[in-house]
Amino acid sequence: MIYPSDDPQLVTRSLESLFPDLEIPDIDEKSFPLRNKSVEWIFEEVDLTNFINRISELRILDTALDAMSANIHRDETIFKISRQAALANKVAFALSGEKLLGGVIEISIKGSDLTSWLEEATWHEGRNDWPRSVRDEFSMKRDGKVVEWLDKRENN
Repeated sequence: MIYPSDDPQLVTRSLESLFPDLEIPDIDEKSFPLRNKSVEWIFEEVDLTNFINRISELRILDTALDAMSANIHRDETIFKISRQAALANKVAFALSGEKLLGGVIEISIKGSDLTSWLEEATWHEGRNDWPRSVRDEFSMKRDGKVVEWLDKRENN
C-alpha cells in the first residue's frame, strides 16, 4: 500500500532492489497538496529468485523460513518485509501487527506443497547437522522471540 505521505520513487526503488523484474506502473510526481488516496500495487507471478538469493547472502535463511511460514495456511502464506531495509538491499521481516518506519512490502505466496517449497528455498548446509522444518520446535515465536538452540541441543 502506498499512502499519500509516501514517496513513490522510494517505494519503487525498494521494490526494485529485491524484485528487479517487476513492471512497476508509472506514478505521478509528488505534489502539494498531497493526493488524498492510497494506491495498492499488486504484482502476480513474481520471480522470487533474487529475493531468495539475497536472504541467502545475508545468512538469514532460518529467520526467513520462520517469518515466511508464520502465517501459512494450506498452500498460501503472507508476510511483510521492511521497505526501508529493502532500500538498502537488505531484508528485515516485520512481526505480526508491527508498524515499521518507512512502511512494509506485503508478500503473498501461493502454491501447491508450499511448506516443502519454503523448506527447500531456505535450505543451507547447516541443516545437514541441525535439520529445520516449518513450525518445528526451533521456530521463532509469533512475537519474534527465539528458541535458544544451544539449550535444546545440550538437553538431547
